[in-house]
Amino acid sequence: MSKEILRVNNLVTEFWGEDHPTKAVDEVSFHVNEGEVLGIVGESGCGKSVTSMSVMRLIPEQAGGVTGGEILFDGKDILSMGKKEFSKIVGKDLTMIFQEPLSSLNPLLTCGYQIVESIRYHEKIGKKEAWAKAEQLLEMVGIPLPEKRVKEYPHQLSGGMRQRVMIAMAIACNPKLLIADEPTTALDVTIQAQILDILKKLQRERNMAVMFITHDMGVIADISDRVIVMYAGNVVEEAPVRQFFRNPLHPYTKGLLKAIPRPDTKKERLYMIEGTVPGPEEQYKMKGCKFCDRCEYALPRCREERPGMKDMGDGQKTACWLYAKD
Repeated sequence: MSKEILRVNNLVTEFWGEDHPTKAVDEVSFHVNEGEVLGIVGESGCGKSVTSMSVMRLIPEQAGGVTGGEILFDGKDILSMGKKEFSKIVGKDLTMIFQEPLSSLNPLLTCGYQIVESIRYHEKIGKKEAWAKAEQLLEMVGIPLPEKRVKEYPHQLSGGMRQRVMIAMAIACNPKLLIADEPTTALDVTIQAQILDILKKLQRERNMAVMFITHDMGVIADISDRVIVMYAGNVVEEAPVRQFFRNPLHPYTKGLLKAIPRPDTKKERLYMIEGTVPGPEEQYKMKGCKFCDRCEYALPRCREERPGMKDMGDGQKTACWLYAKD
């Protein structure tokens, strides 16, 4: 059995509202093992990114925060750490790549300087050695002429190049866990494939755990070992990736997979899950399953009582009353 590098237990993250807080993440639990790629999938607004920002402690205090549960990284509760103690972990053992690198990189500093700054903060290393390492990292992530690119500013690079710089910065100190929050969404298909290949290669070579957030099922199939599905702030299913595609259990998961276009079938219209994700006010009033209004299999119990995660065997779990023994 691989060692757990991250364990999230009953995580609740709320944003402050005029009348009452809004739960963006509602009692979410999952784990990531050493050297494993965990895919997190779901519609926009389901809580994927807020979960990752909670792990990285990036929720602005004036907007909201983690109000329940625990986050254990390498066995230590990071929510109880002071800022100084946490700063020694983040950027070194725990790193993150964001969707839009231009908003993550400092436009006033060269790409090389930003990588060097990260290296020297966490490692006892001289300037010259750090700059040489920055060039090696850029070469490692597929950037041509790294000795030139280290001196360039983010706006001088393409979107794909900037994302490579972010990857280089994230892996600079050999992290134990890399969180990738939809890192290929803003890129064209060819560049997406290149970025995914780089991440897979680095993950294998360094035995690095990766938490990969996306809404793209093709990416999930390509890169993940295990998958969790989120809906309206809850985890509704968890499964090894092959089991996930072969035998989806939750009605929401089934709907997501049915909506994927397939070249071997001819249909005039793609399958669509009826309805929309309930808004914050609707969710606040819901006692039962948040998917029940869109579910074709909904039972009376679904509206009154929220299902917990049930172990279905073979590493697969789901939160649905259809599988309750009673």
